[in-house]
Amino acid sequence: MDYNNQDNSKKSPTCDPEGLARAHLLDLEIGRLIRLRRKRAKMSLQVLAGRLGTSPQQVQKYEAGVNRIAAGRLMAIANILGVPLASLCGYETQSALDRQFGTTLGDSEATLQGSRLMEAFLRIKDPARRHKVLCFARALADSEML
Repeated sequence: MDYNNQDNSKKSPTCDPEGLARAHLLDLEIGRLIRLRRKRAKMSLQVLAGRLGTSPQQVQKYEAGVNRIAAGRLMAIANILGVPLASLCGYETQSALDRQFGTTLGDSEATLQGSRLMEAFLRIKDPARRHKVLCFARALADSEML
């Protein structure tokens, strides 16, 4: 086999810098949501760490998005905090969306469109363009609330 003339058109997911960047953003968001839920529960790092059987430093790393959280550990955190697992992954229940936005945004079509919008947004490299897209989306959303 000629290793110098390999077809590199199909790269593995672990070599995909965009995929890694998206994964890191997800780690940061999950960590932020854990911290938010922990603070709302008025629970210290030490208490959460003790219940998880880990160190407060490890919980800090989870919350900072430095260390990834295994699925079982994420489920344990949700149980300890008394919240649905989905709320630590950025998904709210239909009723929470209805209360927040006064409409039924949780239907499957809106969820699919939101997912596609996020994927497209993450592909925009220029920070100024991303900011313009965000401002445009907010302006559209604000005009709907009038």
